[in-house]
Amino acid sequence: MASALVFANTVGNLVTGKPLTYNARKWVTAFPLALIAVYAALFFLGEFAVPMILITFVWGILAGGIMSNINQYLISSAAPEVPEFANGLFIASCNIGTTVGSAVGGLLIGLVVIARRHFIYGPGLRLAEE
Repeated sequence: MASALVFANTVGNLVTGKPLTYNARKWVTAFPLALIAVYAALFFLGEFAVPMILITFVWGILAGGIMSNINQYLISSAAPEVPEFANGLFIASCNIGTTVGSAVGGLLIGLVVIARRHFIYGPGLRLAEE
């Protein structure tokens, strides 16, 4: 599965390169809509194996290859006179996004687990049993 995602990321990089330089506004506008469609498909078809394989491949193309190209394009076009700074800013923003996203996701998952345990095993149920 990991090699399929690497392949999908490569496909996304190859697909995005030239079209992004010709019509960036269209790609940047259509990308969130395409990602929403993939997440909706993941939600509704998540229990089926074959659609999940295809959706994961499309998600790898979008989130891995296309998104990184769009982010790099946006950051480098904001500062064309200092490409080294723009590249460093791109790498730093990817690292910060990964760190903050992991922390917030872990916090939310932890809060849901704690709330669920409190709801199932909370003091209100113990009082009713005694």
